Amino acid sequence: MRAARVEARERAWAAGAGLDLSKEVWMHFDATLLTAHSDKEDAPPTWKKSFGCHPLLCYLDRPDISCGEALSRLLRPENAGSNTAADHVAALDLAIASLPKDTRPRPDEVDGPKVMASADSAGATNVLAAALRARGIGF
Repeated sequence: MRAARVEARERAWAAGAGLDLSKEVWMHFDATLLTAHSDKEDAPPTWKKSFGCHPLLCYLDRPDISCGEALSRLLRPENAGSNTAADHVAALDLAIASLPKDTRPRPDEVDGPKVMASADSAGATNVLAAALRARGIGF
């Protein structure tokens, strides 16, 4: 499924729906709580003491597209922490893999695309910052 989305995105971008790579490409990370109506058998509560899911999402900033373009979504248990650094790194790697090859950051090339990332305070960890730097992404 992921490979098919990458191929579809590459074709769409090659046909003119792509980004202006002379500008910064921004990825935004954020988790969201999806509340269930009631508690389920053996379901742990979320960190806000409700029940549901707590996925971590990464969207590509696209001013030309309302709400941006979804790059990755990491399904997590309802009691996942909001600042679980390993989850942010996993979502980052999924997001990079979903970009067309010519848009992906290239840490060893000075003239490669300038990819930037942002997150709320939950993503403000040394682990995520180190992962971004290792992958050639600013923050």
